[in-house]
Amino acid sequence: MPPKLNPSQVVDVYVRVTGGEAKVSMVPSAVVLVIKVLKEPERDRKKMKNIKHNGYISLDDVIEITKVMKPRSMAKDLSGTVKEILGA
Repeated sequence: MPPKLNPSQVVDVYVRVTGGEAKVSMVPSAVVLVIKVLKEPERDRKKMKNIKHNGYISLDDVIEITKVMKPRSMAKDLSGTVKEILGA
């Protein structure tokens, strides 16, 4: 049975089949994690368009997001993944 997903949340779903047994792991995108850290309310995607997100994120929050996103990153080390998250 497939996992129940929240339609307002963007995630990547990885299915790995080994020996007739399927394992499902879901990794949220970086944008979802950053918006969650900003503590912004959920919005209706059909009614509200072109939302500008603003706020402050501590370095500790960025490092926590980086640790979650590290398996999907193309960077060699943690500093490269931090730059990917920050868009630098």
